[in-house]
Amino acid sequence: MVFETIEKFLLQPLVWLAILITGVTYARRISFERKQFRVAINRDFFEGRHFIKNFLILGIGGSLLTSLVGVMLPWQWIILYQILMGIGLLVYPFFKIDSFFFWWISLLSLMGASWISLRTAERLPKVISQSLTINHLELITSGAALLFIAGLLLLGKLIMLQRYQPLEVTPAIKRGKRGRRLVYYSWQDLALVPLVCLVPSNNLTNFFPGWFLITIANQPFQVFVLPLIISSGFKFWRQSAQAACRFEKISLLSLVLIFFAGSILCWLFPTKFELIVMLLLLLTLVILWFKRKFEQRESNWYVETHDGVRVIAVQPNTPAAKMKIQPGDEILICNGREVHNETEFYAALKTDATFCRFKIRNYAGELKLAQGAIYADSPHEIGLVIFH
Repeated sequence: MVFETIEKFLLQPLVWLAILITGVTYARRISFERKQFRVAINRDFFEGRHFIKNFLILGIGGSLLTSLVGVMLPWQWIILYQILMGIGLLVYPFFKIDSFFFWWISLLSLMGASWISLRTAERLPKVISQSLTINHLELITSGAALLFIAGLLLLGKLIMLQRYQPLEVTPAIKRGKRGRRLVYYSWQDLALVPLVCLVPSNNLTNFFPGWFLITIANQPFQVFVLPLIISSGFKFWRQSAQAACRFEKISLLSLVLIFFAGSILCWLFPTKFELIVMLLLLLTLVILWFKRKFEQRESNWYVETHDGVRVIAVQPNTPAAKMKIQPGDEILICNGREVHNETEFYAALKTDATFCRFKIRNYAGELKLAQGAIYADSPHEIGLVIFH
């Protein structure tokens, strides 16, 4: 039975699409970095490594929770979610749309479909009608489970964010209003999480044949493994990476608690499902508004400077990485020489073929010293990406 379940899970198109998009995301990142900076900043396929870890850790943990709670999802939502999430994955390498957005669209669409008149539904072919319509009783009965899935999705985003590494950010250069170039940073992570859940009745076999049935209290259920897609990440251009990451964690933790509380309320008061969903939507929009205000609050941009040399990025496993130099740092002095541009910086590096010393001002404006060995035969390969 276990091997059969794994086989049926792997036959779902969303699974292979997620794997494909992970590879495409990596290829686009490398291509983008080479186009903007003439070098691939981080050649490590960390997207694939994170994908596997998320699949195993979040999949096992999430399935244990859904099994213990006994999550029962309407098959109409499963079909609608997979269609919407398939579209989301196709655009993900280009726009990085949050997977939580597609969960909201699937839920609101399902609520709208439950209000479709019977006459409108009868005009559609039978298979399409079954996919798009769900009666109101089925909807409120499944309301707690749908909100619980949202809570798990948000919890997965929070757990993925704990894996954030400064050297895995992707920088992008844009032209500022005053002519100077600005650096925008983003960190993204994508996960495919297999969640074990129950689906009432055997109607799911119309779309996913072969899933086995179990009977609980004389009611037939299908055991289904849902491929939940989770995207996590944040952007920053006015704040430090630490501040942006910390605020994102606080926002996600707030949403996790809100949606789990909403799930409990739906279980206690199922007839209030629509009211609870509207309240959750309002709270979600409020948190997004606070997030937007936070992003615009600071004014210390990662901008091209003439006071030193701005570090855009640091390549892993290089002399610069070993010296703990961070993106956003400004190198003011190199080997005893003041530097103001790329030419002066690399000329100063060559004054010592095996060792370098830096005076640096970090993003917070604090001064620090850094020193370390460099490659004797190629001192320019220190591992720093700067404005050129």
